[in-house]
Amino acid sequence: VGPKPTSFSGSRALDFVLKAASTTDSPQGCVALVARPNLLFPAAPDFLLALDGVQDPGNVGALIRTAAAAGVDGVVLVGACADAFNPKTIRGSAGAALRVPLAAEASWAAAAPRLLRRGQQPRLLVDDVSHCSTLLIVRGRARLA
Repeated sequence: VGPKPTSFSGSRALDFVLKAASTTDSPQGCVALVARPNLLFPAAPDFLLALDGVQDPGNVGALIRTAAAAGVDGVVLVGACADAFNPKTIRGSAGAALRVPLAAEASWAAAAPRLLRRGQQPRLLVDDVSHCSTLLIVRGRARLA
């Protein structure tokens, strides 16, 4: 759970200002400017979600939202995943992307240190995920060679 806001200031905006500030065609009536949280990724996670090449921001957001509800320690986005802080991802996550530790890595080799428990030898095989108590991997659409 992230830090609680210390203050809030708001005001009513004209419809054209709201539409200009929003990334949607039909704004819901409010917009917010929120700083990216600085959530520390756990050093020894027990329960992770790893997304591999999930490119649709809405899907990434929904998966992060579901992972947060399931109590994951963090989410690792591997390869060509949608940006976790894309406005569509944030909307799809219902704000969970601001509460769950997230890490983006270019490859599985780069992600390996986040997926390993302390004291283990680095190893990451497609069929071997025994190094994390629970690791759920969601792969995006297969890439054609």
